[in-house]
Amino acid sequence: MEQINENFIKELLNYQLPYVNGNVNFWMVRTKKGYFYDEYINDSYVALGWNIIDLSTDIGSIEKEQLEVLKENIKNIYGDKRPGQAISKCKKFMYELKIGDIIMIPGIHDDKIAFAEVGEYYEREDLNEENEIEVTTQIDMENIPVYSVECPYKKRRKIKVIKVINYKDLHVKLLKVLSSYQGICNLNEYGKYILDMIYPIYYWREAYSFQMHINTSKPIDLTSITKVMQCVDCYMKKVVGDNELSIMLNLNSKGVISFTSGKRNLDKTYNAKKDEEKYRNKGKLSKTIIGIVGLYIVISGGEIGDIKIPNPIDIYKQIKTVEIEVEEEKLNLEEQKVDLQNKELENYNNKLKVYKEMKESGILDDDIQDCLEELQKYGANLLMGNDEN
Repeated sequence: MEQINENFIKELLNYQLPYVNGNVNFWMVRTKKGYFYDEYINDSYVALGWNIIDLSTDIGSIEKEQLEVLKENIKNIYGDKRPGQAISKCKKFMYELKIGDIIMIPGIHDDKIAFAEVGEYYEREDLNEENEIEVTTQIDMENIPVYSVECPYKKRRKIKVIKVINYKDLHVKLLKVLSSYQGICNLNEYGKYILDMIYPIYYWREAYSFQMHINTSKPIDLTSITKVMQCVDCYMKKVVGDNELSIMLNLNSKGVISFTSGKRNLDKTYNAKKDEEKYRNKGKLSKTIIGIVGLYIVISGGEIGDIKIPNPIDIYKQIKTVEIEVEEEKLNLEEQKVDLQNKELENYNNKLKVYKEMKESGILDDDIQDCLEELQKYGANLLMGNDEN
């Protein structure tokens, strides 16, 4: 049986379940047929065209006469038949994108999809519309190899890449998004699916979400999938309580089941500040978080963040005996007249803290462990586990 070690206890106590601010917006920024994708990812930025528009244009408060002049200039320089759309896209990129927003960045032929956090806005003063037209014309005429030119756009946003996935792993709901070839577009209605792609487990807008990946390429066994769903439902009701549990299924071979615990608040009256305060006040080891993290550890085959557990069920069984073991360890040391060093005391206290929190959550009850063992058993038939990316 795998033993509980000091690193596991510390990692478990320090684990931070990803919290996504409820005011985050979601976007897609294109890469000019993928030509600028590698540059964007490697140099940590995204950009938008129409170099004729920059901060000096002040499109946020431009007067009507000046706006009409700008539209005519866009028509003449870029050949755009609907210059108003170009101005609208520039407004979104310059003023509506906020630091902390999440963007989806497709690569060439959409073979790679990156997700990134938006940073501050800036401009490359050495780039103008002449540079832009020269490069984009060659790309449109397919006269140059992919990745052979640098992005000529002056309007830029710093980014922090969160995750890169293959096209084949993209959520089915996001596939139709790729049919839009606008330089920038809002994806708020697809927020949950984007977050599912990024985080295996997270909290967003008053609800928790976690994913169960079915990695078998064989036909899905009906008994196994039914048993898995029953085990999850039973576990959540006993540990988390009356928290509303819903699921979304993509049962291909391979597939994914997305669980949501709680009722997600998508109303306009949603208050992100109050939601965050409520979440933080629960603490890192609240009953709900312990229950969901414990379930996910079993589902993922014993891995969450940097925490790796060869056999989660063994760990649960050991934790049940922690209180007795800690007292015995202390007694043995005292009998041997060995001084209790600060580090040793810290290890004991950490073990007791995990034990007490898990005991209070109900996760150590025998019927809960039976449920988890059954979940692990039938999940193995589906090669149930973590995202393979």
